[in-house]
Amino acid sequence: IQPAPPPPTKMALRRQTSVTSVTRAVAPAKQQREALTVLLADMYQFGVLQGFSCFSLQMRGTEELLVTVSHEPQTLTPLSSPSHSFSSDSGLKRGQLPRNPDSLMLSGRTQRRLSGYGYINIGLPPASPSEHEITVPDEHSTMFLVAGYAKYCCPYVWVRSNHDRLIRLSGCEQTERDNPLKLKTTAEWASGSVTIWDIVCELVTVCSAPPPINPLAVDIGYFENLGIEEAMLASGAMAEFLQRILIHSRGARYETRIQDDLHAVLRVHFAALKAVFDDQALHRASAGLPFPPPEEIEDE
Repeated sequence: IQPAPPPPTKMALRRQTSVTSVTRAVAPAKQQREALTVLLADMYQFGVLQGFSCFSLQMRGTEELLVTVSHEPQTLTPLSSPSHSFSSDSGLKRGQLPRNPDSLMLSGRTQRRLSGYGYINIGLPPASPSEHEITVPDEHSTMFLVAGYAKYCCPYVWVRSNHDRLIRLSGCEQTERDNPLKLKTTAEWASGSVTIWDIVCELVTVCSAPPPINPLAVDIGYFENLGIEEAMLASGAMAEFLQRILIHSRGARYETRIQDDLHAVLRVHFAALKAVFDDQALHRASAGLPFPPPEEIEDE
């Protein structure tokens, strides 16, 4: 019978504990990096869409999305969604703005803890301060920067214009204006259930007065006023996005409204598609060419 192995020494136990801790720390970090990659891919697909009633989007690089939210969504465009899509009794009232910074901005202490650079007194600044923003400010809307920087491994949101309307700042220091917002969606992003459009929906709710019942309301008039080919492409992209929303957000309080918008967008899409098809047929007929059957068009 072989003798039992000697018990591990304190040094060996220490080493084993250290290796286990590092392994546990690496796994969540890897998961966060993978989740951030998914977020950035969604951000790109979402950021190129146009035709929302409450906000407009603009991609800037691969990690930044500019979101311009209307203060009064029903007056964003002359062809915005019907006024009954908005409720004056829900959420934020005009008198509640500006908010206290403690309720809407991450403190310096929290930023230093989250950034991992607290030992050199660095928080969570954006890639460039808001005073360097090149977009012309608009008094009827507020611009936000949503970014998924690899160095933070987590999305954050910064105000880029009209700070004073949204937040009651104690001074004019630029560092205070560039504090990231304290949002429920960014705080819960690591759970894996938050998407880029969830973040934008929260921004619409925070900024608009009154907030819309459906933050993702679509301006159908936008598509109806595009050229035929543009309308076909833009409405097709929006329809695909709305279908994805319905799958992801099933049971949301604005699900029915998204379904209504999807049906309206699809009507525009198929009408534009038919117009393009008829236009091609007219050109072929005028040139004396036979129009190919549908199966040949698909092969092309």
